[in-house]
Amino acid sequence: MAKRTTHRKTSPRAYRSAALAAIHENMADLHEAGAIDTKTMRRFDQACLTPVMTLTPEAIRRIRKKEAVSQAVFAAHLNVTTGRSNPAVQRRSCSRLQPGME
Repeated sequence: MAKRTTHRKTSPRAYRSAALAAIHENMADLHEAGAIDTKTMRRFDQACLTPVMTLTPEAIRRIRKKEAVSQAVFAAHLNVTTGRSNPAVQRRSCSRLQPGME
């Protein structure tokens, strides 16, 4: 019998409590084994994990400036890309080239 490979996220998770962390980890193992479905696992995510805080662009800018870091450094800490390094932005800017400039 072949061993099933797993692809768990390696990012740290913030749990509401130690007890909920243990429950969530057990449910994640059951999900990987196929004992519970994805919909049920999402419910455990909502119940056990700390909710993500929504920030306005102004709040993000204020935090970045308070920490005195560039947009690129701040984006790296958040594991996101800045607008300039986003491939979609690069494609749009390339499509604006004048004919014959390609």
